Amino acid sequence: MPINEMSLLDKQKTMKQFFKFSYQTEIRLSILLFILFFLLINFEIVYLLNLSKKGWNEESLQNLKGGTYSTSQLWQNEPGNPKTIAKIKSLLSLWGLKRVDILNQHGDLLFSSDDKTDIGRLQPADSSLNLFKNKLTSGKNFFSEIYPGPQKRFYQSYFYTFTDYKSQATLFCRVEKEVSRLEWMERISRYEGWVRGLGILGVVFMALLLLRNIFSPYQRMKRKAEEEKIFSPSGKKEDIE
Repeated sequence: MPINEMSLLDKQKTMKQFFKFSYQTEIRLSILLFILFFLLINFEIVYLLNLSKKGWNEESLQNLKGGTYSTSQLWQNEPGNPKTIAKIKSLLSLWGLKRVDILNQHGDLLFSSDDKTDIGRLQPADSSLNLFKNKLTSGKNFFSEIYPGPQKRFYQSYFYTFTDYKSQATLFCRVEKEVSRLEWMERISRYEGWVRGLGILGVVFMALLLLRNIFSPYQRMKRKAEEEKIFSPSGKKEDIE
């Protein structure tokens, strides 16, 4: 055999010996890879959760802004006109909204897409408007916090200021959208750290338990082999089949 071929075989043999692990080391490495794989999946799930929450939040804010701007433009052109009211109500399905209101700076309702609302009351016609009564006097656009509604659902509102062309009064266009999916996602995110930590501890515990159950019969076989002089601790440390 040529010298070059022999040296190549020797190198391959040396590489095999270098990367050859004992039975216990191979098991430990396998368990370690399993833990790393679980951690990778865990962080991937958290990343997708945050990505979904961000996407839903941006979509909700865009719908709220789009609904208020479209409503204010219609109201400025022909306030209170039946055709205007019909067009405003058609925006609910277009932007995925629950309701649309027109209010003055005192919080009095001038128009509401909810037919059950009592227009002209001195106080806000629904309890959710009471939450934002103080902010209305600022005359600035603002998003509300997510708040609970009927039937265990959650909502968010956006208040947009505009000027009535005829009266030159400052009005608010308020739109409300159901964001229950976003609220539940937010609640899950609050406990995500605890769940992830408990999951990691659980995997480590299972890995240690698995190592114990695997190595226990291995150690018994090894001791038996040493007693029968099949395997010598002082000799080569080869694996037990």
